[in-house]
Amino acid sequence: MERTRLLIGISALFIIIASFAVAADKSPLDSFIVYGEGFAFMVRGPQGWVGDTQNSNKFGASIIFYRKSETAENAKALIRISVLKKADENTKADLEYDMEGNKMKYRNIKFKDIDVTHPTYKTFPKLFFVPDTFFEYVVYINPGEGIPQIYLVSMNKQKKEATNEELEVFRNIVRSILMISKDLKIINTK
Repeated sequence: MERTRLLIGISALFIIIASFAVAADKSPLDSFIVYGEGFAFMVRGPQGWVGDTQNSNKFGASIIFYRKSETAENAKALIRISVLKKADENTKADLEYDMEGNKMKYRNIKFKDIDVTHPTYKTFPKLFFVPDTFFEYVVYINPGEGIPQIYLVSMNKQKKEATNEELEVFRNIVRSILMISKDLKIINTK
């Protein structure tokens, strides 16, 4: 009985992955299922970039992305996805709390609105930066009421702003995130 459930679950997961790959017009190798205690999500990795779950803990993330020609430690642009426990539905306040914490940490920090959205989940994006030092592109993603997690997606750049190509990779990663429920269904809230 237990083995049958496992096989059905694996089959259902394979169908989800295949559907995700077809919908994204990419091969299944470009899609990742990331899971941990109490969460699972899918994300599409950009071509020419590595999706790394082996080194992600070092960066406080569930998965990280960087160019294939680089390593996690020397990446010119490092994209992190972290899953956080949701306290309430006021995700904008979480972003503002982050901003206040960074004001105390970095005297010269500035903030700028950025255009990053998700097709179905609410997003709260902002660029945190200290000119000529670092640029951190931050997006909080709230999949909806009743979902106990939010996602924090960030891209770190040292010394200079992201290129148009890097920003598009970042936006595509954010747009591709899909939460998977305990019963292996994609959670779409729109």
